[in-house]
Amino acid sequence: SPSSDLESLEAAPSSSSSSSSSSSSASAVTVVGQATEAALLVAAAKCGVDDPRPCYSRLAEVAFSSERKRMQVTCRLAALEGKAHGGGVVPEVTYVKGMLEGVLDHCMSYQSAEGSGGLLPLGSGERRRVREVARRLAARGLRVLAIAHGESMNELTLDGIVGMADPPRRGVHEAVRLLQASRSRIVMITGDAKDTAVAIAGSLGFYEPHRHDAMAGAEVERILRGGGKGDAGGGDNGSSGGGDGSGESEGGMGELLQRIPSVSVFYRTSPRHKLAIV
Repeated sequence: SPSSDLESLEAAPSSSSSSSSSSSSASAVTVVGQATEAALLVAAAKCGVDDPRPCYSRLAEVAFSSERKRMQVTCRLAALEGKAHGGGVVPEVTYVKGMLEGVLDHCMSYQSAEGSGGLLPLGSGERRRVREVARRLAARGLRVLAIAHGESMNELTLDGIVGMADPPRRGVHEAVRLLQASRSRIVMITGDAKDTAVAIAGSLGFYEPHRHDAMAGAEVERILRGGGKGDAGGGDNGSSGGGDGSGESEGGMGELLQRIPSVSVFYRTSPRHKLAIV
């Protein structure tokens, strides 16, 4: 199976922009930065994984976007800075994390969790298994991240996938109950995957599969562009670019207005889709 939990956590800190510190107590870890990266750093620290980032010089960073569905950093081993490697240039390594659909298609191999732990080809069967595991994690309401690394974006090695709990904040359950009691309609608009989104909405009590619909950002984009007359953009289950509203049709907005009342969960949306829905 692709990667062990430990191997995923060993690779995760290298793509993080957050900072962490720990005390002599294994449970005392302080992290400053974005919550998702903080969770990965804390998990790595609790598993006894040393932060590898001091060993690297960071050369470039591409921030996460809802269009690309991933973030990446390019690094070089600090010990090799200024030195030739085998008579050539010092190799660079790109570390990537993000939504599964934004990472998996760029992976050609995976880190085996069995035997020697070497690299194995990532064929169609392995890709199906990765997607199935991701679906099972998402159905539990977990946010799924894929982690990979490689010398180029077209030849990444999949280190593994991570399921992260991101439960509703304190008071949300009560707020939902009060809104339902006042006959207000509740709608979730999120960038999460469908399985994650409907699991959380179901746990909050405003989504039932046989009563409510869920719509992907890609479908919102198709409607906005006039029922698919043109490039829907954004890729599988994703959201598209174009933050200036260009490409929207008057008929598309009318169709979206007709469809919105039946939808309780919009998933894999971009900021452009959220503006159109609201």
